[in-house]
Amino acid sequence: MSKYAIPILKENNVKYEYENLVDYIINNNKTGMCPMENKYKEETDINKIYNEMIN
Repeated sequence: MSKYAIPILKENNVKYEYENLVDYIINNNKTGMCPMENKYKEETDINKIYNEMIN
């Protein structure tokens, strides 16, 4: 799990667990952060994230 996921999960009372905590999810090219995670890493509105991802 990415360290960026924990605050939003906590804020929205979503239960979670993980085996490995990483600084960020690596993109497919292994050259940096996953674009989706980078886009939403500071967002705290889980509904906004969800709605943007499904549309």
